[in-house]
Amino acid sequence: MTAAHRRAVLDSWHNGDAPRCLALVVRARGSSYRRAGALAVLDAQGFRAGTLSGGCLDAEIEAAARDCLASARPQLLQLDTRSQEDLLFGSQSGCRGEIDILLWPEHAGAASLQRELAQADRLHRCLTLDFDLHADRLGHWAFSDAAVTTPSDGVRLRLLPTPRLLLCGAGPEAPPLLRLAAGMGWWVEAIEHRGRFLAALQQADAVHPGRP
Repeated sequence: MTAAHRRAVLDSWHNGDAPRCLALVVRARGSSYRRAGALAVLDAQGFRAGTLSGGCLDAEIEAAARDCLASARPQLLQLDTRSQEDLLFGSQSGCRGEIDILLWPEHAGAASLQRELAQADRLHRCLTLDFDLHADRLGHWAFSDAAVTTPSDGVRLRLLPTPRLLLCGAGPEAPPLLRLAAGMGWWVEAIEHRGRFLAALQQADAVHPGRP
C-alpha cells in the first residue's frame, strides 16, 4: 500500500455506526500482495476499506477481524503461503510468502492509533512507531526512540505521509492532472491568481489565490 492509499483508508474510519477493526501489516517475508505498513479498516458486517491481499486471504482476514471485534482484544494473524499444501489445498495464492497482520478492535487501541496516523497524514509528517507482538502486550504501540533498540518480540515501522503535489497555475492540463492525482490519493495544493480559472481547481485539496 502506498501512503496515498492509506489516506483513503483512514478517511473511511468514521463511515457508518458499526464498531470497526484496524488491521495493519507489520511484517512481510517473501512474496506477498502487500508489504509492511499496509492498512485496512473492517467491521463485522462485511465493510472493508483497503486491501491486504489479492483476494485469496480475504476470508481469513475477515474472520480474524470478526473474532477481534467479538473478543474486544488485539490479535495477531500470521499467514504462511510458502508450503506446497497451501498451494494445493489452502489459499492457492502461489505467493510463497509470510505475512503478519496486527488487528485492533475500536475500543482497544484502534481509535487512538487511527487518530495519530490521520493527524500525521494531515500534517504531512512521517511516523516511526514500535509495535509490541508479545502475547502479554500484543497491540501496544509507541512512538519510537532511535536510542532504544526494538525488542526481539516487536517491530518498528516507518510510515510515510501522503505524497503532496503543488500545482502552479490552472492551464488546460490542470483538470486531467487533478483527476489523476485524486485517483492516486495524493494531496494537491494549487496556486492561481486568475479568478476565471479557479473553477478548474475544484478537485484540489487547497487553493491559494496569488501568483506562484
